[in-house]
Amino acid sequence: MLLQELKPQTIIELSAFNGGIGVSFADSLEIIGIKGNIYEVDIDLSLLDEKAKADSRVKFLQGDCNKLEEVFPAEMLAELPHPWLVIEDAHVNLIAVADYFHNNGPEPGDYLIVEDTSKYMWQAWQENWDDSGELEKGSQKMDDLRSWLMRHENEYLVDTHYLDMYGYNGSKNWNSILKRF
Repeated sequence: MLLQELKPQTIIELSAFNGGIGVSFADSLEIIGIKGNIYEVDIDLSLLDEKAKADSRVKFLQGDCNKLEEVFPAEMLAELPHPWLVIEDAHVNLIAVADYFHNNGPEPGDYLIVEDTSKYMWQAWQENWDDSGELEKGSQKMDDLRSWLMRHENEYLVDTHYLDMYGYNGSKNWNSILKRF
């Protein structure tokens, strides 16, 4: 629904994993008649599925969320058409990631989505998760996002139109679909 209404010209997702979401974005944009740019970033592109790699509609970039300026230099971001849909799903360096995109070009109407901010989701995963450090970082995401939003409260709106469609914060992304205004 957000894709249909926003009609993003640029989608950036941090965490490509096997590439399926990037291809899904490409399919969705094609169905609704949008010729957009899709960038999927991951620190390890060896995990990409061969079919995803072959999809020319998606640009897969190897990069580190701790060094976004190497993946998306400010000059490159300045050239990307708006509206933007930026999705943080890497669970790494959230505040610096949000700051980097905030400082390099979002315009009113662009979106930033921070995935997996529900602390309850991370607590539920604890039983089946081998990496307790990853769990700790994940459960900290909402606190980090809240801190970042407090500094930018006059620049971003928590878009409850999408968040609360199925009840208050009815997904694993609590208060984390943000619209630049």
